[in-house]
Amino acid sequence: MKNIVKLTLAALTFSLLLTSCVDDKTEEKALKAMQSFEAETDYGIYANGEYTFRFTDADYQLAFNEGNNSVRLQKDDMSTYAIFSLDSTPSNGATVEVSVQGKGVTTVKNLQMQVIKTTSDCAWLWDKKSLTGYILYWEF
Repeated sequence: MKNIVKLTLAALTFSLLLTSCVDDKTEEKALKAMQSFEAETDYGIYANGEYTFRFTDADYQLAFNEGNNSVRLQKDDMSTYAIFSLDSTPSNGATVEVSVQGKGVTTVKNLQMQVIKTTSDCAWLWDKKSLTGYILYWEF
C-alpha cells in the first residue's frame, strides 16, 4: 500500500512538473509573438507571426470615425476590407472590446484585447490567447 501511495505521489509530482514546463513554453511563445507584433508598423491584422491583412498607401483607403469608435481599412477596388469597432477609445495598458467584420478577413465579435502600445495616430491591440493583433489608425 505504501508503494502505491509513493508511486501515485511521484506520478502526480511529475505531471505537475510537465504542466509547468508547458505553461512556461506557452508563455514564452506568447511573449515572443507579442514582441514581434509590437515591432510592426503597418496598419492591419497580424496573426501567426505575419500580416494576414496589410494596409498600404498605394492600394488602400482608411476611414476613421471617432463618434463610432471605428476604423475601416479597404482596398481601392473593395475586394478586401475590414471594419474595426471598439467599445471605447484605446489607451495604453487598457482593455477594449473589439468586433471586426468585412470581406477577406475573419469576423470577430466582442473580443477583449489589450492595448499594448499607442502613438499619436496608432493603436496596437493584442489578443494573447489567439496570438493575434490589430494595428489601427487612431486620432488621439
